[in-house]
Amino acid sequence: TVDSARLRAALKATGDLATEEKINELVCREVNKEKRILMDEFEKK
Repeated sequence: TVDSARLRAALKATGDLATEEKINELVCREVNKEKRILMDEFEKK
């Protein structure tokens, strides 16, 4: 799962001041990626 605090810290470390909107977008993107992976695995069974 995606940890928004760790994500925010990583973005800050790279000098990217992340807005809440940007963090939400990145979290949603990662969640969708994980969802796709799980759906692909489920369909293979």
